[in-house]
Amino acid sequence: MALYLQVLVVLLLKDLQQLLGVHLKVLDIPSPTTLGQSIELTCSYELDGDQLYSVKWYKDNTEFFRYLPLDWPPGQFLPLPGVRVDLSKSGKDTVYLNHVTLETAGVYRCEVSAEAPSFQTVEASKEMKVTVFPTEGPIINGARPEYIVGDTVNINCTSAKSKPAAKIRWYINDEIVGSTRKSQHFFLKYIYYILTLR
Repeated sequence: MALYLQVLVVLLLKDLQQLLGVHLKVLDIPSPTTLGQSIELTCSYELDGDQLYSVKWYKDNTEFFRYLPLDWPPGQFLPLPGVRVDLSKSGKDTVYLNHVTLETAGVYRCEVSAEAPSFQTVEASKEMKVTVFPTEGPIINGARPEYIVGDTVNINCTSAKSKPAAKIRWYINDEIVGSTRKSQHFFLKYIYYILTLR
């Protein structure tokens, strides 16, 4: 019975330590974000009586920023391709990234550690995706000014580069044109309608 009580007390103390020790509240990684944008990563935590030892940030398991309150300067940037940290805006719970590029995309992790004697460490991670919008509208070419019934219509629509790749849809009189037989019939009927108006 005494052994059972000892084990129970140890388990309760462990649970209590986890409840009272350092823990993460929110990890905010803006995603998707846009090419060229500047963003703020937030790692919100509570120490619950512990002293902060460090906050470290990783991208794809490579450290790029650390905040150690006892160091000078407390915020330090470790160069990493695609990650441009603004030290003047970064601190114990935020990291500010300037000019997002495609290389900025990846899995970001925040790791918070308490001072001695506990040295308790907690962490969380989230993926950031980077979106690239087309720099201009789609270009349609290959259309002739006139067709006769029975002609094959071969028109090309090209979008500027984007990520993810742009999805192109054709519309005639605000109705989407697909690969179904009905859509093809509608397309030919529409061409015939144009021809009868000329």
